[in-house]
Amino acid sequence: MIGCGIVGALLIISAFALQHFWKWEGVSLETLVSVGAAVLLAGVLFFLERRFLTEVCDVATTAAKVAADARIDEHTRDVAARLDELDERMSALLGERERRQDESVRGLDVPTAESVANALAEANRLGAIKFGHVTVQASRDLYELGLEFSWGADAGDGRSGIPARKVLMVTGHVYSDERSRSPNPAILLEWQLNEPTEQVGLRLREQLENRGRWQSDGTLDWPSALRNLQKSLDLAIRSRRRDGSDGLLHGALFELVGDDWAITDAGLECPSQDGYIFSESEFPERYAMRNMHQVEPWAPEPPPWVEPALWDELVRRGGRHFPIDRGPMRGPPSWIPLKEGPHETGAPSDN
Repeated sequence: MIGCGIVGALLIISAFALQHFWKWEGVSLETLVSVGAAVLLAGVLFFLERRFLTEVCDVATTAAKVAADARIDEHTRDVAARLDELDERMSALLGERERRQDESVRGLDVPTAESVANALAEANRLGAIKFGHVTVQASRDLYELGLEFSWGADAGDGRSGIPARKVLMVTGHVYSDERSRSPNPAILLEWQLNEPTEQVGLRLREQLENRGRWQSDGTLDWPSALRNLQKSLDLAIRSRRRDGSDGLLHGALFELVGDDWAITDAGLECPSQDGYIFSESEFPERYAMRNMHQVEPWAPEPPPWVEPALWDELVRRGGRHFPIDRGPMRGPPSWIPLKEGPHETGAPSDN
């Protein structure tokens, strides 16, 4: 900038000197003055340009920062709004799911194959019943007969000509047979979707009579069995979703025993006694219980408030399931629980 000032000043002074001493006139002098002025101004403009650019850069940076802060604030508000909306949508979906589950259980007020399958499907979605099977008391005597309900896909048997199908099965457990070492007759039937409920009860009675297991009119109380199924699924579903009510179970349900006890994958549970659990891991391996060389049968001490006969029955029934084998599967299952009802399509899977 200093060099430009010196050169410009020299050119202008040269023009005046030439005019004064040598009497130059015309275009040459004007050209020298113009060139000198241009060179002189070039340095001044360089200084002004740098200052101008610095100010413009500062203003642009400030404006960009303000704009960026505004965009960030707007984005933060949008994210917060979307998160609030997400919470509302999640609450709505959960509410709808709970209504669907409760309606499926209430549907058992009018028990049909479809209503039973729908309720079992809802329990299967939550994993509320272990392995998709639940057993309920089916006789007036706690120790006589249980019925196991399941809704699933049966892979069939190609060698026997049995096709793959969806099936609602009802299986009988005659407890006196399970206590003996004699062969146990099979009591089971497939509940067809269009089959009247009373016809299913009649078929079960006929099977019990045919196999010599009918003792009295109290052997099979079909209406009570269906009420117990409704009670079992209601408790299992509410326990799985932890809805805050009293008397919930810790594990997936196998069977309710009487009014106070449940057999779950956690063990023998008694919710009315401060959530008492006799863990399934306390049970010996099932093959050990069948060992003929076992000198003394396994008989854990009952809690002080339990009758010995009931405790022995609980331990015996628990021994059918415990300890639970959590090893790898040896092959593909031939039956899997279904999470959709008979007429559902695209029902959400809560996995």
